[in-house]
Amino acid sequence: MPRPLAVLLVVFLLCAASLRPAGSGEDDPSAAWRKPLGPEEMAAFNTALEAANLTMDDFSFQRRIEQPFTLPTVARMIDEPLYCAELADEVSRRLFRAALRPHEALAYLAPMLEAALPDLPFTDDPALARRRILDSFQGDERREALAALRRAERELPAPLADSFSVLFLAASTASRLAATALSDLTGDERAALLAVMPTVYGETDPAFVPGWKAPDGLSLLSVLKAADKADLGALAAAAAVLSRAVRAEADRLSSLDLSALSAPVRISTPLGDFLFGPPTDDTYARYAPFVVETGGDDCYRFPAATAVMPAPGAVAPAGRAVSFLLDLHGDDRYLPPSGWGCGFALGGAAVLLDASGSDTYRCGALSVGAGLVGVGIFIEGAGDDLYFGDDFSQGAGFFGIGLLADSSGSDIYRSTRFSQGFAGVKGIGALTDDAGVDDYFAGGKYPHVPLLPNDYQSLSQGFGYGLRNTAAGGIGVLCDASGKDTYTADVFGQGAAYWLAGGILVDGSGNDVYTTTQYAQGGGIHLAAGILLDRAGRDHYYSRYGVGMGGGHDLAVGVLIDQDGTDFYQGSGITQGGAHANGIGLFFDCGAGSDGYSGIGDFLQGKSSQDRGTAGIAVFVDMGGDDTYSTGLQNGELRVRGVYGVAYDVPGPEKEAKK
Repeated sequence: MPRPLAVLLVVFLLCAASLRPAGSGEDDPSAAWRKPLGPEEMAAFNTALEAANLTMDDFSFQRRIEQPFTLPTVARMIDEPLYCAELADEVSRRLFRAALRPHEALAYLAPMLEAALPDLPFTDDPALARRRILDSFQGDERREALAALRRAERELPAPLADSFSVLFLAASTASRLAATALSDLTGDERAALLAVMPTVYGETDPAFVPGWKAPDGLSLLSVLKAADKADLGALAAAAAVLSRAVRAEADRLSSLDLSALSAPVRISTPLGDFLFGPPTDDTYARYAPFVVETGGDDCYRFPAATAVMPAPGAVAPAGRAVSFLLDLHGDDRYLPPSGWGCGFALGGAAVLLDASGSDTYRCGALSVGAGLVGVGIFIEGAGDDLYFGDDFSQGAGFFGIGLLADSSGSDIYRSTRFSQGFAGVKGIGALTDDAGVDDYFAGGKYPHVPLLPNDYQSLSQGFGYGLRNTAAGGIGVLCDASGKDTYTADVFGQGAAYWLAGGILVDGSGNDVYTTTQYAQGGGIHLAAGILLDRAGRDHYYSRYGVGMGGGHDLAVGVLIDQDGTDFYQGSGITQGGAHANGIGLFFDCGAGSDGYSGIGDFLQGKSSQDRGTAGIAVFVDMGGDDTYSTGLQNGELRVRGVYGVAYDVPGPEKEAKK
């Protein structure tokens, strides 16, 4: 090849590489993720079923009762146990890099709540945004909006004036959507939601508006029915519009010199104040519904990015049901005085995006990506972050969506319960972390009395939870794409679910440690479905009691799939693919590693119980390696255990050699 052509070819290849879409090839670990159960695993599964005289049709026995607000996705998880693996795979792929595409994540999650997003126009053209803003207001509000646009042009550097126009339009659109979403609610119903909803999943009295009081004679079910009158599609659309605009402006502004802004600027609008902060170390104590901070190590001493519908009869800032905060740079601290806030919405939509820096969030209940009859979005960019929260935080949804999406960094997550990917009734709560050595802990505050008074409730880390005999639960999700991670929960957690709910935990890669007390690690508890999917790494699973590690109890489905690595499992009770009380337990270790299985109790490693005149179904499959078992199972052995239980250590070269 002539030298000039060779040079041109090299230049072309370099340019093509530079134009590779984000998230492709080596930049995207999800590209290497294989399906959880491939042809070999399914062949082994079918062999195990045949040995126990079972077919897939036997999984279709009735496991549900009629309960209000049952989600179709949850119903399918319970009805079709193998769908849990398919869903976990899909969810983790769709939510990977949600911090870069939050509006796409919402478009995927909302239909699970039977709330599809409408197709809304979006613009990041400042001139077009200004025209649309003026067209959206009438009378005095239009004059106030025009004055705000003119003041922004006078007092803000040009890039920030343009951002003001784009974000002002997004906030205006979101405000109209939020108002529409709640238009069918009466004053009494709004008062009931404000007073009761924050307390359903926690010992919480946030007192957003002093002196509010719920109407007398309310039942919990009547409050839930009032919440169901809200249009979750409109609320999700409001959050999608807001998050898309905030994400776009973060990307545009992050590389610009904004030092011309030397002092904070507040601009009054018909929606409330917009606050623009300079690239210096600043402390803010006065509430503003809309904030753009350009840099510095800042401290926020108010509930940033918190959206709460106005209480009936109360005087509250217009547009308070919509809020956002965008912080571009710096190691920031978020210290809301009452604990709640930071991407929290009650009857509205809120978005917090901190684009970079090692940040600290010292919050309480109702915080850090939480939605109650609303959508709360929390987005973190690069940095080693510290998250502290109480109940219902760090990706929690209840009649709405709560999303915490962290891009990268070695992060520490600390909360008590109902957090780190928790979903209550008709809710989706999701926590996604794309990279870093992360440490998750939930528990330590609320004793699990009277059953385990020396242990604590967690109900976190990919946990779905319904209200027994009252209402079905939602879908809780925790997805961590890579890194050597540590997951610690106490009672209830780690890809598990209770009462017509779904729980999902997916870890992409890394040598991970999972520690719990009870009801966890791909456990299904009381008419629910839970799955833990670990794609790669040398992992250690420990649970003091069942139900867990792919255990199913009381008409529930539990699934654990570990796709690769030399792993160790230690537990007791209904665990490692055990089934009890008409439950279904499925366990797959798909890699060629030499694994260790240790446990005590009657219903583990593919053992099912005979209860209620029939039995559960338990299937345990190990695909490779020189393995050891506390039950005495041998390498290469196929053993029927219980009425409808089977353990299959699939023969391979290393196992045949050992035999």
